[in-house]
Amino acid sequence: YQHAGSNILFRVIALHQMGRLLEEKGDFEKGCDYYDRAAKEPGHPAGWFSLYEKARCLKKVGNPKSKEVYEKLLLDKTVPADFKERIEEEWISAQLPKS
Repeated sequence: YQHAGSNILFRVIALHQMGRLLEEKGDFEKGCDYYDRAAKEPGHPAGWFSLYEKARCLKKVGNPKSKEVYEKLLLDKTVPADFKERIEEEWISAQLPKS
């Protein structure tokens, strides 16, 4: 991340990789933080995707905040229509009680 300098794509990729690595280690909270940081990077061309990754990560651990993030994404006009279908499915499954 530090070596990416001002290249926004490299910065976002580095933050996503850190999020993914932390998820794989089982540290979902920190993983979500990295996706959130990526979403907030100035100039991020698809910040909505970073928010989607955050919601997915939150959902993995049953955090109810995932529903809020999915709802925000469903209202976001920059999210492509075909991807909104995927988000809707994730949002619906986040509503269902765990069995």
